[in-house]
Amino acid sequence: MARDDIFFFTQNELVNELEKLISESKKELWLFTPYINLNQKFEYALRKRIDSSDWKVKVLCRSVQEKDFALKSQKLFCELSDIEIRSNENLHAKVYVNDFDILITSMNLYSHSILHNIEFGVKIGYNNKGIIGNPIESLGEIATDAAGLISRKLLGKTKIGVDPFKELPHLFRISKPEFKKENGVIIEDNLPTGKLSATKLSKKLGISKSDFDQKIESLGLVNDKVITSKGKSAGLSIRIWKKENETSKYIVYPEDLNLDGSN
Repeated sequence: MARDDIFFFTQNELVNELEKLISESKKELWLFTPYINLNQKFEYALRKRIDSSDWKVKVLCRSVQEKDFALKSQKLFCELSDIEIRSNENLHAKVYVNDFDILITSMNLYSHSILHNIEFGVKIGYNNKGIIGNPIESLGEIATDAAGLISRKLLGKTKIGVDPFKELPHLFRISKPEFKKENGVIIEDNLPTGKLSATKLSKKLGISKSDFDQKIESLGLVNDKVITSKGKSAGLSIRIWKKENETSKYIVYPEDLNLDGSN
């Protein structure tokens, strides 16, 4: 598969290229960036793909604290059908990858960076004929070949001790799991996305768990431990945890859920 294009971008061009990289990805998208606060362009690019069941997204950030990863952006990523988010407090690199291109840049996926900083980026493109003739099965294939291209075109004959693109999957695997969703089912959720279990929410409200359960039943949000249409409209959802051979399923509630029945 031919890889014969390297492009250099700054400022608005760089933003446009990253937006294209997101919206034009077909099977997989990797976003490795310490800080995330999506602007409208990037939000729109992701929203266009929310219902894509065959699209896998991996996000690696510095942390899932709101100062590093905006809550609004977390919620949008969590709407995707197949998404995995991990964190690594040592992350400083900014690398964005789809089925066609790799973008290595100084720019975080962060509104402030886009508006106020001077940012550069290098995109490694893939020959269209090569893509069509040899469909990419996984980003691992890109990773292996792209390192050779960088070495030839940017580093000449200089040998590098570590293949940077082979390190991407490894870095992701060893980082802290924060959120995982497969085929619309939440497997793991450690994000501060504003939803709590009945136990945690009842404690926050200062009432017993049994009183809380009775209240949501009386409001018609849940019926026999099943979320009703009214409950779904109020923001209730199912969270599924899987650990080894065990699976647990429970309802989570918006932490600002109104229990006075006025809505």
